[in-house]
This record gives sequence, structure tokens and C-alpha cells, in this order.
Amino acid sequence: MLKKNYLYISLFLIIGFSRLWSQDYEAFYPNFFENGNKLELATAGGLRNAKFSNFDFNGDGIKDIYAFDRTSGRSLCFVNLNDSESIRYRYAPEYEAAFPKISNWALLYDFNKDGIEDLFCLPTTPGIPGVEVWRGSRQNNMPVFTKMKTPFYDVVMLPAGNGFTNLYNALTDVPAIIDVDGDGDTDILTFEIDGSYLNYHQNQAVEKGFGIDTFVMLTKDICFGKFYENMFSEELILSSDGQSCAKNFQDDGNPRHSGSTVLAYDNDCDGDLDLVLGDVANTKLFFLKNGGTKNAAWITSQDLHFPSYNVPIEMNLFLAAFYLDVNGDGKRDLIATPNETDGGVNASHIWLYLNKGSDCAPIFELYSKNFLVDEMVSLGAKSDVAVGDVTGDGLADLIIGGNGHYLPGTTKVSRLNLYKNTGSATQPEFTLVEEDYLNMSVLTNYGLALSPALADMDDDGDLDLWVGDGNGRLYYFTNGAGAGNMAQFSYTYPFNNIFVGQDAKPCIRDVSGDGLLDLLIGEQNNELNLFVNTGTKTNPVFGNVPDQKNFGQLFTTTDFNTFNNSIAPFYHDGKKMAYIGFEDGRLSLYEWEGDPLTGKWILLDANAGKVHRGNKLNTEIFDINSDGRMDLILGNFGGGVQFFSTPFQYQTSGIHQPHLAEIAVYPNPFTNVLTILTDDHSMSYTILDAAGRIIMTDRLLHPLTQINVADLPPGFYILQLTDFNGNLRYSKMMK
Repeated sequence: MLKKNYLYISLFLIIGFSRLWSQDYEAFYPNFFENGNKLELATAGGLRNAKFSNFDFNGDGIKDIYAFDRTSGRSLCFVNLNDSESIRYRYAPEYEAAFPKISNWALLYDFNKDGIEDLFCLPTTPGIPGVEVWRGSRQNNMPVFTKMKTPFYDVVMLPAGNGFTNLYNALTDVPAIIDVDGDGDTDILTFEIDGSYLNYHQNQAVEKGFGIDTFVMLTKDICFGKFYENMFSEELILSSDGQSCAKNFQDDGNPRHSGSTVLAYDNDCDGDLDLVLGDVANTKLFFLKNGGTKNAAWITSQDLHFPSYNVPIEMNLFLAAFYLDVNGDGKRDLIATPNETDGGVNASHIWLYLNKGSDCAPIFELYSKNFLVDEMVSLGAKSDVAVGDVTGDGLADLIIGGNGHYLPGTTKVSRLNLYKNTGSATQPEFTLVEEDYLNMSVLTNYGLALSPALADMDDDGDLDLWVGDGNGRLYYFTNGAGAGNMAQFSYTYPFNNIFVGQDAKPCIRDVSGDGLLDLLIGEQNNELNLFVNTGTKTNPVFGNVPDQKNFGQLFTTTDFNTFNNSIAPFYHDGKKMAYIGFEDGRLSLYEWEGDPLTGKWILLDANAGKVHRGNKLNTEIFDINSDGRMDLILGNFGGGVQFFSTPFQYQTSGIHQPHLAEIAVYPNPFTNVLTILTDDHSMSYTILDAAGRIIMTDRLLHPLTQINVADLPPGFYILQLTDFNGNLRYSKMMK
């Protein structure tokens, strides 16, 4: 009898445990298609609110793009393909390891004029509202960044009594890194602590004879441009004489809201710097015309609907602008995007304006509202992936959830995307067939994070679907289609009135070892909730409160860097293992110790793979390309999806057993009939699919046993044989 119990049993072994730490986690890139088009940047991982700069990554003399995404906390690299017909970039993750782990903002600017941009970012020591600098260089044609050291003149510091202190730049803000006075060294513009005035921090390295590769900072002007950011209206207050700072006469003396972004460039070739400002309370960018000089800035006019001569920029919320050459014509273009991590729009949110004027007198014309991100798989944010055959063709499909799309001027909606595997078991490719699968945008009513999980809960041969939502509750979709058919779901919500806390993330495994699928539900507040199945294989039964709220003793009250308790358990060498994703982007590997229900998780590797894959990491494990290695399918706060193979491989030799009978399995690859020949017919056999789920199981009643496998779809399988003493043997097979 053909069965799909989807129990996660022992799948594979490492040949020598030490190999776990010596093998890399290798990224791979399945093709994705939407609306008949191939997504060229499909698995880049999403972009929410990137800070954009130029950098020539491959040394071909053409400026490429560096993007630091504040939401996901990732550095992303894109190489310009120099296509004469269109603007095309290649995602180039091979350069990303050159960048340190950054938060909030990062910009590239060649301060020492050696032809290689240097990195300016928020200090990598947490909690410091300032500026840190990393010198850029090139070794073996690869970028290298080295942090400049303290104390004294080597970093961006200001004199403070007998010592030095970092210049102030709020954690939320994006400063302007540019030569303001035209003397060759690099100055910095940042808003002061209450966000009312723009401070001009002049680099006096040239004046003091140190050269352009040094920073000797002095706050030259506490109100650059003499304007005042008004907390009572969007319009800025301008100075009437250009000699004194503007003041807000309505000011009650309390600090105003802080949160500003600054872009400085010469908009009219007159030698001084004009400004483009974003503010935490505004949905637009403001252009400020400098009517003064490079040494005495004075803002004399403002455009509150910039660029008013074309399509004005307007998005929700807290915008930032960046000036860089996108199309490789030598003229810098404009990119605008939200700087807000949670409330900002996450669709039609990267506006690219091409420069139709000159580099120092630009004329901006809107080219795209979805630059780069229109070539990516993107669910807005908090992307989460479930893998399984829901279309009935024997190939693993993808259901991807997120926290909803938020378009400018619209209400945020939550959706599930269904990507059908239109490739093969060994070369999967995925085509978007439903952008609002199961009509979740209507069922949820308002934008909530959706986390899907697939499992055959009632042992009828098809996959059922669980969806956790941002309210901490569960949708349970039962599939009545039967094996080999397109899923036909009917749902219950909220399932069993279960409530676990914000952002419920279900995971389905046989935790207790009784052959029944249990519910593990992660959530945002450091709890991994276990609901034990007390029913049967065909009729699962769960209580409405967790049997355990901190299953495996993963977390303590001081664990504040966790998120959603995204857990992906599997088995290795008879041991229960799990990957867990964290708030700060780490992927950690754990091993289970003790009783199946009362034991605990033991940390094996806090940073598996040593590659930062994005904040608020969501994890799924599945052999998606049927190569015998388990793969990680990852979602993150940036809204995208990424694929990595793991070091774990299926068992291919008799490590467990001191002795096993001689066994022959043929043909391999098989078609309709599989033959097992052995001198010990007291054994049992189990056939598992690429995800480690039980497909068929029975006893060997004769030395030569033939199994009808005509109903199995093409793909990768494991044959597991168990003798009377419990010794195991595995064989890889293909149909």
C-alpha cells in the first residue's frame, strides 16, 4: 500500500563527524519565472530599504552597485552587465564576504582618491550613534575592507576636552559623506541630536598638512545652510539673511522628533552643495537650493515635491535618496527608497530616476519604481517557505509567505505565493502560478505575517497545510484531493483556538517518537511551543494550550536576539538535529540530548556556514535538487528566498551495523518494479522520498522480494533496510 506518512526519521549520516565543520554551505540558484519572464536576480534575498553606492567589484572599469539593506542587515553586490539595450545587473554574492557585519546604514565613498571606494557605516560596536570608516583596497582582484584604528587622526573623531569622541549621527539617520569645501579631503554632514539643525563636520586634514587620507574633524557649522527642520509642519524654516541660524518661534523647548536622511550634491554646477532631505515624519523628499557658496551655505528655496518637474517622489515612510551612476553612462542617477524598517512600503518602493542632464546639473526622469527588486522573489518582508508537492505531479513546489505587500497609497495585504516546480526533481525551477494563493489577502483582512508548513496530517497521501499568522494563531487547511492531484483545501481558523503569541511559525515533526505528527510552533517572544498529537495517524488531536512552552530549553529570559523561533529539525546518525534562525541573522545548529519530550537542545555551531543571510531568518530543510544533500531554503526580513546546500548527506555505508546480510537492489534507476535480493528475509524495508518522508514500508517475506513502485513519481529516494537487531542499511535510488 502506497503511504506518505511524512515522519521525519533517520535520513542520512556524515562520513566522519568532523566533516560537518570542514565543508562549506554552498549557495545555489534555481531559476524562477513570473508572468513569462525569468527573474534574473530571483534568489538575491530581497531588498526593503537599501542604501545604494557605486563600486567596481570586478575591476572592469564599469561602476557596479553596492546595496546595504537596513531591514535584513545584508550587504548585496550587483555587477553591471553593460548591456547596450537595457539596464541589467548580475547578483554577485561572491563579493559580499568582503564587507563586515553592519547595521542601519552603509555608504561607499573614495575618501583617499586611490580609485577604490571606502566604507562608511554605523560603528560595528553596537549602540554607538556615530561613523566608522573601513579603507577599501583590492587583493587578488577582490575587494578588501580594513577598519581604521583609533585613537587620534586615523578615524572620524572630534576633539572633546582632553580626549576624542565620535561625531554624532543618529542610529536612524543617513549622513552625507562628501567634500563640502572642495579642498580634497572628506567632510560629513549629519543632523544634531534633536534633529533640528544640520551639522557640518569639516575635515581639517589638508589644512593641517596631513593629506586627504586622514580625518581631523571639527564642527565648522552647527546649522549648515542656516535652515531649521520644523516639527510643526513639513516645510522647513529658512534663514532670512544667510548669516544666522533660522529658528522655530513655536518651539516649546522640547526636543523634536529625530530621524533624517541627507543627500548632498551640486545640482546646478555652481560649485556649492544642494541638498535632498528625508524626514521620519514625511512621505516625500525635499530639495533644498543652496544660494550661498561652498564655504558659506545658505538654503534660499525648497521644493517640497521633488522632483516637481517630473514625477514627484512619494512613499510611506521616512525616505532616503542616493546619487550614483546606474546605467554606466558616466552621469550619476537618483535612487529613492524608504528608510523605515517596519512601517515603510515594500512594493514599488525603489524608484530609479535616470539623469538626462549632466553629472553636475542633473535632470531626473523616472525610469522604474521597482529597480532591481522587480527581478527578485519578494514577499515584502519576513518571508517564509514551505516545500512540498501541492500540484500533484511528484515534484516539490514552494509556498512562500511574508508579512504582506504594502504599496504606496494602499492598505497592506498578506498573501501566500505558490511557485510550481516546472523543472525536474534534479534541476528544479519555479514558476509563479498564484500570487494570492488560497485568497489569503481576503481571509486575513489586514496585513499579517504568514508562515506556512506542509505535512500529511491524516495519512491520506496528500499534503495538508498549516499557516501561522502575526496574531499568533493558526490556519489549518485540510487537503481532500488525494495523492497525485492538485491540492483542494478547506480551512479552519483559528485552529483549536490555539494562541502562542506574535508571529506564529508552525513546524510539523514526530517529536515524541510514537509515529504521530506533533506541532512545534515558534513565536517572537523566545518560546518554542510543543503540542503533542494524542490522536491517530488519520485523525490528529491537539490540545489548545502547549504541552511545553520552551521545548528543548532553547531560550532564557535574556535571549533577546531570537525571532520567531524558526526551527528546522532533521536527523543525523540517529540523532535529532535542528537549524534555528535568529533575529541577528545567525543560523545555528543544535543537537538533541535526552528524552524525546523532556530533553534539551545542545548548541553545536552558533554560526553555521559563517555567512550572514539576513535578519529574522526563517528556515526550512529539504533536498530540493535530489542530490542526496539536505538543503536549507531560507527566508528573511528582507522578503526574499535563498538556497544553500548543507554538509549533511544521506547514509551510503554500513556505519551503524557490525554485520548485515548481503543485499542487492535493482534496477537502479527503477521504473515500475523494484527487486530486493538478500540472504536474510527477516528484514523490513522502508522507502523514503527526498525530504525523508516515509512513502512505503513493509516486511521482506522472501529472499527475493519485488515491490510495485509504479505509482511513485520520478525523483530521488532512499531505501532503508532494518534487520531483527535494529541494524540499518541505506541505498540511494532514482526513478
